[in-house]
Amino acid sequence: MRKYIYCFLIAGLFSCSKIKDFGDTNENPTAVNTGDAGGFLTYTLAYTASTYITQGIYVQYAMESQYPGTCFYSDNSSSFTGYYSAYLNYLQQIIRMGYAGSTTNNMVQVAKILQQYYYLNITNNWGDVPYSEALQGDANTKPAYDKQEDIYSGIISTIRGAVDSIDASTIDGDIAFDGDPDAWKRVGNSIIMLASIQLSKRYPDAGGTAATAFNTALGNAGGYISANDENFSIVYPGDAYQNLWYQTYYSRSDYGESETMTDLMASLGDTRQHAFGGATTTVGDTTSSSLGLPYGVTRTEIVNWTAAHTGYARILRGDLRLQTSPMVLISAAYITLVRAEAANLGWTTESAAALYAAGIQLSFDDWGEDMPDEYLSQEGVVWGTDNVKKIAIQQFIAVYPNGLYAWNIWRKTGYPVLTPSVNAANESGEIPRRFKYATSEATTNPDNLAIAVERLDGGNTDVARIWWDKE
Repeated sequence: MRKYIYCFLIAGLFSCSKIKDFGDTNENPTAVNTGDAGGFLTYTLAYTASTYITQGIYVQYAMESQYPGTCFYSDNSSSFTGYYSAYLNYLQQIIRMGYAGSTTNNMVQVAKILQQYYYLNITNNWGDVPYSEALQGDANTKPAYDKQEDIYSGIISTIRGAVDSIDASTIDGDIAFDGDPDAWKRVGNSIIMLASIQLSKRYPDAGGTAATAFNTALGNAGGYISANDENFSIVYPGDAYQNLWYQTYYSRSDYGESETMTDLMASLGDTRQHAFGGATTTVGDTTSSSLGLPYGVTRTEIVNWTAAHTGYARILRGDLRLQTSPMVLISAAYITLVRAEAANLGWTTESAAALYAAGIQLSFDDWGEDMPDEYLSQEGVVWGTDNVKKIAIQQFIAVYPNGLYAWNIWRKTGYPVLTPSVNAANESGEIPRRFKYATSEATTNPDNLAIAVERLDGGNTDVARIWWDKE
């Protein structure tokens, strides 16, 4: 298995202070693999979406209703090798096939965009991970762990090059956009915007590294996701490929919406809760619930509570977790609110206030809910003061139930303010800020793991801050 984990050299080391386009410098056109490029793309797209339930529990979107453990922050060491051996490797197969002339240019460019999106999610979970020496197979089974700042630089430059290389041909196996190349340009630019804004604590200044990358994507002729019908969503056909929330409740039913989240929604009179919480696990049930599970309590307490409150809020209303329900990865609402954040930082000349209001409206529309007339004028929402907090909270609501995005927002901004579980079992008693490296890496790649751990303030703990998570 190890030879599939790190099979191919993607790019050299990058400097985040000087983002360069490395193009195809380190890609080997002779390393050809055969297969069905469209099938590889369909598979990786189907699993690009995720419930991110662990991260969702950390930020108190969710709570376990029968077997609490994650909410106690028990050992969260987790392996990232599955991403490399499966999804990243399959996308690399497409890239290799492109060099062999057995698939199209656009298949290669989409594979590059999607591959970098995977890397973005991986580094946001763990911090430093294999990147520049990843995917080399037997040539290098012990790859270096790149610094997160270099990974981010590589992600941005690679996606930028891919977006600019997309032509007018269609894409096979595309269950997100039915082969539309223009949609993938928007996705690529949107990912760059998300990556850039995540660096705002490291590079806050207008005209700095992050702001420059953001503005380049904002002004790119390919555009960005700005309307709900442009959302980056995975459309599931059912059968072999099913909505992951459908699968979650099909296999186990012990997750529900946290009281922290339902209280937040109630405090704002937010009608999106009608979609966020379902009263039953029954597929297709249109009954909503706003009764959240008490967060971080013991198994005895939660079992007794759920027995007395059977209509508690499950994650998503039943008609939104069908086998064929789409899962949104990047929404127009989120991108618009990120643009509001960038404008508020002084990175752009756009109107932060107008984008803030537009992003909220897009989110309500996307969830099929009417925004209350007084919503934008109420104290906790109205633009004018505490705008950083208000933007963050509206982003936090807009990305529900994507736990990773919410975790990114909370770690970057500190909002919403969260209280750790009273039964926290980790040494710090604090909410985790990263996944710990798996113990298996100490056996398979000990020297490079040790270097990565040395760079973490406090070592391989769940509260060590990754590079962009600057205090």
